[in-house]
Amino acid sequence: MKPGVLLKGRYRLEAPVGQGGMAAVWLAEDIDTAELRAVKILSPEATPRDTQRFDVEGQAMQAVSHPHVIRVFDHGHDRGRAFIVMELAEGGSPVDWLARHGAMPPQLAVNAVLQVCSGLDHIHHMGLVHRDVKPENILVMADGTCKIGDLGIVLAHEQLQVTDTGVLLGSLGFMSPEQRRAAQRVTPAADQYALAGTLHTLLTDRIEMDRFAFDTYPEIFFGVPEVLVAPLRRAFSYDPASRFPSMLDFGAALEDAVSTLPADPDPTPSLVIPAVFRRYANAAPKRRGASPGATVEKNDGRKTILVAEDDPSLRLFVRMVLENHGYNVLIAKDGLEAVRLADEFIGPLHAVLTDLVMPGQSGAQVAAGIRRTRPEAGILLMTSQAVSSLIARGALIDAELCVQKPFTPQVLLKAIDRAVDLHAGRVMRGAS
Repeated sequence: MKPGVLLKGRYRLEAPVGQGGMAAVWLAEDIDTAELRAVKILSPEATPRDTQRFDVEGQAMQAVSHPHVIRVFDHGHDRGRAFIVMELAEGGSPVDWLARHGAMPPQLAVNAVLQVCSGLDHIHHMGLVHRDVKPENILVMADGTCKIGDLGIVLAHEQLQVTDTGVLLGSLGFMSPEQRRAAQRVTPAADQYALAGTLHTLLTDRIEMDRFAFDTYPEIFFGVPEVLVAPLRRAFSYDPASRFPSMLDFGAALEDAVSTLPADPDPTPSLVIPAVFRRYANAAPKRRGASPGATVEKNDGRKTILVAEDDPSLRLFVRMVLENHGYNVLIAKDGLEAVRLADEFIGPLHAVLTDLVMPGQSGAQVAAGIRRTRPEAGILLMTSQAVSSLIARGALIDAELCVQKPFTPQVLLKAIDRAVDLHAGRVMRGAS
């Protein structure tokens, strides 16, 4: 698969964002709704059994509707590959938080786990067992809501045949003793053990292989607040029957325990990792009769910036930065598309951000064309170190400013503001 591929005539792949053992996750646009989605695509090396298991995942997840379970919108096959279309988690996962900040304070960690308790309890009442609960599979939305995702080895009690006898499924560091012995015969108690292990990792930033051996190795609980040790000990019981009767019971015990603890230190960073992804905010409707991709400006007070960039990764980065700062963003994948979008877009353009070197038309040609049709827009060129200063200066005949790649969000935003200010000065001098 490559950027631009259209799955099922609807989901356009934008950029790969993750790779697992048997599947890749892509950022994609649902062209029917102008929303960004996460699309999980099974590897071409997958066996028929892998494909069957993947199809079960899609069917199981699409049947689940709960505010703390990642929503699945669609699943199917295209070009001989199975795929699942999912809600995009824009805030990353707790793993991203741990990588940046280390062990999590207890109120933040327990709050995340309590939300997942609710989602898993719903899954269990549907007769399903997740079987791969771990920090990586807790996904954070833009508003901080936590959802359980990746039911890749979900088990419906009536679909036991999907799991091969002797095949170990799940992540070993969070796997209950009974799942290690017989993965095809686990119960919801295995998810409870794994979620307790997830909380332990959030609190300590460690992964312990045998958490059920806490009597032998009491240092397992080093770094865990004392009031949380008792509920974790019970959830880590070797015997599944000795654990809490349900996820909600486990959650209630955690909630009672953490209520006795003080608030987390101020300031504690949000669980949301900003700008991991951004979906289209208030996507504008398409103009009837316009070319694909042309949009009509909505009167929502936002400024519109046209971005022309052929590199999918940089295109995604720029879109995330601009949308995160309240801009309406038009995206063109080459120079010709940029000129067309500028011509078809209804409403003022605040600025145009274009790569200097692109297929179709160069950034200099884009700047010249847009300057004639869009005199209101400030134009900013993106250049690389490989582009000589002479070429860059020549391109500035029709543009205000160049910014050299790679750049930080702060540099990009300041460059756009500077380009707009310079353009306003040009206009004023021309009018005087």
